[in-house]
Amino acid sequence: MGAYLAKPVTTKHSTDAIGRFGRVGTCYMQGWRDTQEDGHTCCIDYDDNASIFGVYDGHGGHEVATYAAEELPKFIKQTDAYKRGDIKQALIDGYLKFDAHLVKPETLQKLKEISLINITEKPKDKYGVEIDEHDYYDRRTDVVTKRKRRVMEESDSDISDENNDEKDKPEQSYNSDKSLHSATNNDGASNECTGNDSEKNVESSKTANTPNISEKVVDQVPPSEAKSTEDSFTESVDDDPYNDTDDDYLKYAPKDTVSTDDDDNENDDDDDDKVQVDETADQSEIDKQPGYKSGCAAVVAILKGNDLYVANAGDSRCVLCRDGKPLSLSYDHQPDNKTERKRIKKAGGYIMDFRVNGDLNLSRTLGDHRYKKNPNFSLKKQMITSLPDIQHIVIDPKRDSFIILACDGIWEKKSRTAVVRFINKRINSEKKLSKICEKLFDMCLSKYSDCYGCDNMSAILVQFESPVSSNESN
Repeated sequence: MGAYLAKPVTTKHSTDAIGRFGRVGTCYMQGWRDTQEDGHTCCIDYDDNASIFGVYDGHGGHEVATYAAEELPKFIKQTDAYKRGDIKQALIDGYLKFDAHLVKPETLQKLKEISLINITEKPKDKYGVEIDEHDYYDRRTDVVTKRKRRVMEESDSDISDENNDEKDKPEQSYNSDKSLHSATNNDGASNECTGNDSEKNVESSKTANTPNISEKVVDQVPPSEAKSTEDSFTESVDDDPYNDTDDDYLKYAPKDTVSTDDDDNENDDDDDDKVQVDETADQSEIDKQPGYKSGCAAVVAILKGNDLYVANAGDSRCVLCRDGKPLSLSYDHQPDNKTERKRIKKAGGYIMDFRVNGDLNLSRTLGDHRYKKNPNFSLKKQMITSLPDIQHIVIDPKRDSFIILACDGIWEKKSRTAVVRFINKRINSEKKLSKICEKLFDMCLSKYSDCYGCDNMSAILVQFESPVSSNESN
């Protein structure tokens, strides 16, 4: 959300690295927005034989996305589930505990500090361009409405993309291929490696062989709605994730306290722990605080050996290229989905113009705590929930070429098929994967400040190396 510039900022911020799994490139670009509200995480040495990647698409401010890029990987790693090797539950617990953590007094103060970074710097002074004043309303309303009125064209082709590669050269491109560490600020939050390995250089060994894998697609926590007709995913239903708890949220939610719901009983009236609203507090002022008025969509992938786990809350996406075709590893959480609509209405919300309470066009996010104060429900059952969908798939390097994690600044302009096709044409010839991301951004960037192609853009591209054959290894 936010204002739009009269001229896009096309400076690219890119990094490249090598990991045991293959190679990775990251990139973000501000585009037409007057601020950069995205964040991303890329840590190839997250844990023993594990890497983590995440894209966080902020709205209402950059602070939650920035903080998520810094802290969410730590929350995931510190869960009991992660310590016992249950990555799926660790992702669920990590998301919920991180979201609950956002309303701690010290965290709210941190978010306020982050939100003030460069807030007094005018776009004219920083970028040499003026803000288009009449564009201060959120054009994503039009984007969402048009999404519902049209079928995403699979012919969303890149026929003209080849020409776009050389057109509209970016103002500047910053690229680091030695270290993926970068400062965190509102020009694109990035915490490239968290935890104990944060000081390691990302020039990891290329010689580490890929472990043996099986061919089967494994399991997932069920997505919130029917799959896109654009692509399908073979799945099996995992355990119900709603059995998680929200203890931290109960303790630290300022003015409000949300219940712990240890079962998925439809009758929440029997719960003992409910939100306790302080009637003397000015709720309208509370709702203006960072973390209440701001939030982010979050898609996170953990690659441990050949097991890939993807958590998603929002409309950022993770797509796998299998046998040259796109395979969705995440699904958008939007208010008009049947399951999402049911939860929203049960928690006291309504949907207007494809938006929750006529405002937010997402149904699952981190932050946005002004929507998470119903006294009858736990945090995970609020009208806007941070509960992620989880998917698990075993990567087969013989069939699986790459994954891309990207914010909806990409997906609102191009289909999964078009993006995978675009990358496939370049991935084996391009020395740096970040350059492919840069070209993808140029392809998606609108020439005019209209609905599509005007958002911030962030992407992480991970290419899997083919396994070394027995003859080669000898």
